[in-house]
Amino acid sequence: MREQLEAILAGQPGAWAVDLRDSAGVVRLDFNAGRTLPSASLIKVPLAWQFLERQGALQAKTYVAERDICDPDGSLAACVGRALPLDELARRMIVESENNATNLLLDLLGGIDAANGWLHSHGCPGTWWRRRMLDFAARAAGRDNLTSASELAGLLWNLRRAGEPAALLRWLAEAEGRGKLEAGLPPDTWLAHKVGDLPDAEHDAGIIHLPGGGWYVLVVMAADLPDPPAARPIIAAISRLCWETLLAESEPGGEV
Repeated sequence: MREQLEAILAGQPGAWAVDLRDSAGVVRLDFNAGRTLPSASLIKVPLAWQFLERQGALQAKTYVAERDICDPDGSLAACVGRALPLDELARRMIVESENNATNLLLDLLGGIDAANGWLHSHGCPGTWWRRRMLDFAARAAGRDNLTSASELAGLLWNLRRAGEPAALLRWLAEAEGRGKLEAGLPPDTWLAHKVGDLPDAEHDAGIIHLPGGGWYVLVVMAADLPDPPAARPIIAAISRLCWETLLAESEPGGEV
């Protein structure tokens, strides 16, 4: 599988990272998986987890003010002047990748320092919040949010193994796709994932179910891309390779 992956990526521009691990937690494919890259919206996954752990200690609702809107195209822009449940903000952050909701939750959870503390206490020392969503001035100054394929894969593996927090698993299963992991899978395949996009990056990180009860985690990250949309069919091809390989190895009713 490693040789096939290298053939897919041969000549592709940018910095690529892949982590594939099976339901037993065995890393089946590691291609620069520990390399730290701009996280884009992948970093919203641990923030949602942090929120769900803290939810009981927070007020149930928050008021959405005009100052909370950094993205006028986000769905939260239509909610100014309303009080929304915090779990609705978290759901929109994952399902819609809503940036206004993300920044609002980040503040309610104690800000960047608190988010980094949660990450580093949950086995993600290479994942860092260094800016708010859509703060491109900070990104231009070298302060970008960071993660690695291996750390995101570890989080998703733990999530699927434990089945908790269940709300996060459900939101990921409802999340929008962008023609990446899902494009390499058969129709109606169960996929719980989060995409990440930047002007020079394309990511997708997901949990995929195989027929018969098996499952695996696949994270593909691509940064420093001159033409980001061109990376999407490459991610789909990697997804197809992993699916076909693990499907061929699986037995009906067995675990991969």
